[in-house]
Amino acid sequence: MFSNLLNPALLPVLCCMLVIGANHPVAENTTKSISIIPQPQSLKRDDGSFVIGKTTKIILAQDDRELSSVGEQLAARLRTVTGYPLEIKIIPD
Repeated sequence: MFSNLLNPALLPVLCCMLVIGANHPVAENTTKSISIIPQPQSLKRDDGSFVIGKTTKIILAQDDRELSSVGEQLAARLRTVTGYPLEIKIIPD
């Protein structure tokens, strides 16, 4: 199966592939490296953490029926696992 890789004619091709691959740095702070659905438009990694507590609120930027539905779904799921009230607050434009 791997006998073709030992072919001396493929050695330059394999070396080129290694060199080309080595010149492309892997971005550590990309949104693709973090599993969030839906994927955010931008993301900045920083030190610290986000803790959900008794006073945590879900804030919606506009009074929209579809957005409110998503906020309610998120609140319901988080209420179930945290036991916190998680008030939903709408901030008008």
